[in-house]
Amino acid sequence: MDLICSDKGYEDSLLMLPGWGFDHSIFNRLDLPFNIVVPSGHIHLPFSASVMEKLKICLPETFFVMGWSLGAVAAVKLAEENMDRLKGMFLLCLRTDFSEDEIAREKKQIDALGIENYLKKFYKRCFAGQMEDYRWFQNEIERHCLKSAGFDQLVADLDYLKQNPVSTLKNIHVPVKLFYGSRDLICPSEKAPKIRPDLHKKHIVDCGHLPFLRPDFKQLLMSHYGEYYSKAWKTKA
Repeated sequence: MDLICSDKGYEDSLLMLPGWGFDHSIFNRLDLPFNIVVPSGHIHLPFSASVMEKLKICLPETFFVMGWSLGAVAAVKLAEENMDRLKGMFLLCLRTDFSEDEIAREKKQIDALGIENYLKKFYKRCFAGQMEDYRWFQNEIERHCLKSAGFDQLVADLDYLKQNPVSTLKNIHVPVKLFYGSRDLICPSEKAPKIRPDLHKKHIVDCGHLPFLRPDFKQLLMSHYGEYYSKAWKTKA
């Protein structure tokens, strides 16, 4: 996995990790006041030693991370090894677990439909309640995501989700904010992790599985970003 780094001259940097079946292009419409680092293609877990080394080199001494769906799981694992460098996490559509039966059903559908047809069906479910965003995705992004998808790695990532890696979130002592979509079919907000008391407050956006595409998401995220610089927030952290 290669990385794309965009230095916009801001004070802070943000690593953005996309969800399963998507690549960094899904973030194209999101304009945040950070220097941005994104993977050049789909992410695959667990991160290899070479990927971890690239992250250490490309990211500044301290940084924020925003992970969405599978990317949120990746952010949790990344935080375990970089807690001294991490300033905070924005986790979007993070599920507490995936059952073996659920993963088996998805893999069976992949075998029956083929990876491309399965992904198209999966994308449509992700955009439930976001039809305008879905049309943008179909016209500008879908083809690119399909082209860069690798069957073996995508299936391996589904197997990784069975390990319930989110349980390690209780060991991460940096500020965390959770975001969910009110009409999300992939990760309903009731599936949010409850292993840390400060994670019980969830921020619900009126959308499906892609809250960062909603017009009010930037304002919502930045209002919480500001909390990192308040005395009360630093005391909690």
